[in-house]
Amino acid sequence: MKKSSLTLVFLLTLLGLCQNANAQEKDSESKDGFIRRTIHNIFNPKVTYDTSYISRPWGTWMISADGKTAQHVVVQLKDGENNYVKNDPSFTTSLNVAYKGVEIGYSANFGKLSKKRKDQDLTFNLNDNRYGFTFRMFTIVDLRDSYSLFDVLNDGQLKGFGAYAYYVFNNKKYSNPAAFSNSQVQKKSAGSFQLSLSYYNGGLSMGISEDDYKNYIMKIINETIISELPFLIPRTYKDIPSEWKTQYLSFGFGYAYNWVPAKHWLLHISAEPSVLVWQKSIIYLDNITLYKHINSDVEIKLDREEFKAPYNLFNFGFTGNLSATYSWKKGFVSLLYNATMVKIDFSHEEESIFFSSNNFIYHWWNAKLAVGFRF
Repeated sequence: MKKSSLTLVFLLTLLGLCQNANAQEKDSESKDGFIRRTIHNIFNPKVTYDTSYISRPWGTWMISADGKTAQHVVVQLKDGENNYVKNDPSFTTSLNVAYKGVEIGYSANFGKLSKKRKDQDLTFNLNDNRYGFTFRMFTIVDLRDSYSLFDVLNDGQLKGFGAYAYYVFNNKKYSNPAAFSNSQVQKKSAGSFQLSLSYYNGGLSMGISEDDYKNYIMKIINETIISELPFLIPRTYKDIPSEWKTQYLSFGFGYAYNWVPAKHWLLHISAEPSVLVWQKSIIYLDNITLYKHINSDVEIKLDREEFKAPYNLFNFGFTGNLSATYSWKKGFVSLLYNATMVKIDFSHEEESIFFSSNNFIYHWWNAKLAVGFRF
């Protein structure tokens, strides 16, 4: 090959490498620019609402503190009698910090400071008049049940996390943040239909160990007349619920209304039914068999069974909210009540005393009093 041809090939290759490098650099700048624009738009959203109905409050930062009481209940629906697992209403306090509507908060029980309680709740909120997103991670302890074998759970707890996103149709006149995060102010009464997507992943642990079973059964033996003891052994305790794990994805559609009865005041009401479009639920049941040997030693055998809940079109949920807010230029006081219910149906072919009814309802409620200041 001639020298001039080699030179031409070299120049063309070099030009191609330079163009490729420039293209990669532009792609990198484009991605970086998109990320910067997205972050900028989150903290500096454009005014897309009717300013005669909605306005931004004074200040860019907000600090709020609140006290909240809440209860979580899992109910098994049975003919004539309903079994349940629940915690006594707990009281937590939280501190929340927000910048232009982006809020993060953490709440804990007073008993956590002395390591007597472990209730805690971490939340992240991003609210706008058009859309919003909430992430929550929680731990609830001191659960108790109504089952006949154990009246009090030892280390029962409910742990989980969830995410909730919504879209408001009448976003030019109605403001969700005005009722919940106080990052906007509703100046005139307005309402709107809204669409939501929810995801939940949690586990309910009864906290009953093999030693707990042994201690309980030994207590029965010690309280039994010796002559009757042979008739008790072997003995089996069946279908004792020990753990429930569930995940679900649901779509909701509801209506919310903000009423402004007077200056500085806002009253809110909303209702939102939902349908579970995907779910994965598992219940673990324990079967305990008590044995007595020749040397009078007593031992137990623990078998754990797993039951999965198939998808059921008629699994549904419902969420309702009530709130009242009094606000002024540099602060606000609000009272909020929320109640949520989710129904999950377990259907399977296996015979089980515990599953004489297959419907389970998980519901929780909370009431919160909050005080916040803007600067």
